[in-house]
Amino acid sequence: MELIKGGLTMNKTISMSIRVSEDELSKLKIAAALLEYSSYSEFVRRTALIEASRIIKENKPLLERGFATAEEHGGYSK
Repeated sequence: MELIKGGLTMNKTISMSIRVSEDELSKLKIAAALLEYSSYSEFVRRTALIEASRIIKENKPLLERGFATAEEHGGYSK
C-alpha cells in the first residue's frame, strides 16, 4: 500500500502466468484442496510469496550491500 494525499491506496495488481505439465497441475490442485485453499492459483500465489519472503530474509546482507533487485534487471527468468 502507498500513502497518498488524503489516505491509502492499493498497489497496482499484476497478472502472471506459469507453464506447468499436466502432472504438475494435478499436484498443485491436490495440495490446494488438501490445505483447503479457495483455488489452486491462490495456493500457488501464497506459497510463492512465502518462499520469496524466506529467500529475501536469508539474503538480506546481499540486499543491504546494494545487490540489484529484479526490477533493476527488468525481471527475472530462471
